[in-house]
Amino acid sequence: MRANNSWIAQQFLKFAEGPAPAQTPVADATTQAESGTAAALKKYLANTWVVYIDALACHWNIQGDKFQPLHGVFNDIYSMLFTSIDVISERIRQLGPYVQGSLKGFAADATMSEDVETTDWRSMCLYLKTRLSALVTEAKAMMATLNPTTDEATKNLLIGQISAYEKWIWMLDSFLK
Repeated sequence: MRANNSWIAQQFLKFAEGPAPAQTPVADATTQAESGTAAALKKYLANTWVVYIDALACHWNIQGDKFQPLHGVFNDIYSMLFTSIDVISERIRQLGPYVQGSLKGFAADATMSEDVETTDWRSMCLYLKTRLSALVTEAKAMMATLNPTTDEATKNLLIGQISAYEKWIWMLDSFLK
């Protein structure tokens, strides 16, 4: 009886291990991973970092009679963006490439620049609304290039980002009225 259990265990292990993985040259795998979706996500990640820094600047520099509510709103926005940065970075790693981690590198990859230079609450709200709208536009453009049957994970990530950013755009717009 004991030998039978050993045979069953051996068969299970053979099944669980599956066939040997195909050998892919490292250069080909890296080249493939760096192209397409991962490259677009790296640019999107860099732009998200820029907007994150902008939201921090608004949070730190808000003043006047709208300080209390907007200090909290800007905190919520930069916290959401920080979470987005982590999610985007992890998706890039799932696709294969490493995520660079320097401000210099993010600045080189970004198509947006850091340029919030106001302490006026209305200008800050308009500025962040514009920046979040730019991220939504970028995410929607990226979604249009995805293969809908093979990259559900990236599509779902972007849908979540778009939904969160559009909610904050609506809130900022409502605050400005």
